[in-house]
Amino acid sequence: FHGIPATTSFTDPRAIVALGTCALCLALVGLAARRRSLAGFGLAWFILMLVPSALLVLMNRGEPMAERRVYFASAGLFLAAGHGAASIAVSLQTARRFTRIIVSAAAVVIIVGLAGRTIVRNVVWSNPLLLWSEAEARNPTHWLPPLVLGESLHEVGRHADAIAAYRRALAYGAHVAAIYEHLGLCQLELKDFDQAVITFTALSTIDPESASGSNGLAMVSL
Repeated sequence: FHGIPATTSFTDPRAIVALGTCALCLALVGLAARRRSLAGFGLAWFILMLVPSALLVLMNRGEPMAERRVYFASAGLFLAAGHGAASIAVSLQTARRFTRIIVSAAAVVIIVGLAGRTIVRNVVWSNPLLLWSEAEARNPTHWLPPLVLGESLHEVGRHADAIAAYRRALAYGAHVAAIYEHLGLCQLELKDFDQAVITFTALSTIDPESASGSNGLAMVSL
C-alpha cells in the first residue's frame, strides 16, 4: 500500500520532479528516435502504455499506485534497459581490463542486491501480519493499513490486538463505515457489549442508510 497525497500545485516539489521526469523521458525518446534506436521504441512504449492508467487517476477512478498497471508498459522499459546493457557489453569488448573488472563487479553487486530484495519481499508478502504492519509503519496517517492489519489479526484470533489496530484506523478514518463494522464485531466476540453498543451507534450515525449499525445493535441484544 502506498499513501499518495494529492498534488494541487505545480510548485509542489513532487510535481516538479514528476514533470521533470516526463520531460527527460520525452527528450530521450526524441534523441533515440533520431538514431532509430530500439531503446527509443522501448521508452515510447513505456510512456504511451502508462497514459490510460494515468488518465484513470486524474479522473479519480483508480488508486495512484497499482503495480499491475505497469506490467504491460514495463515490457518497453525492459526492452530499453536490455538495449542499453547490450550497448555497454559491446563497448566493454574494447575497454581496458581494469574497466571490465569494475563493470563486472558492479553488475554482480546489482544482481545480488536485487536477489536479496526479492527474498525479503517474498518473506514479507508471505505473512499478512508482516505485510500490513510494514504498510502501517510506512503510512502512519492513513486508515487503510491498520484496518487490514486488524482484519489479519482478527483472523488469527488476536482480538485485543485487532481492536487496537481498528482504533488506530479510526483516528484517521472516522468517516469509514467498514472500520466500525469490524471493530463492533470484534467487541461482540469478546463480549464487550457496552463498547459494541457505542461502536454500532456511531456507525448508524455516520451511515444512516446502512443496515450494519442496526444489525450490530440487534446482535448485542441477542
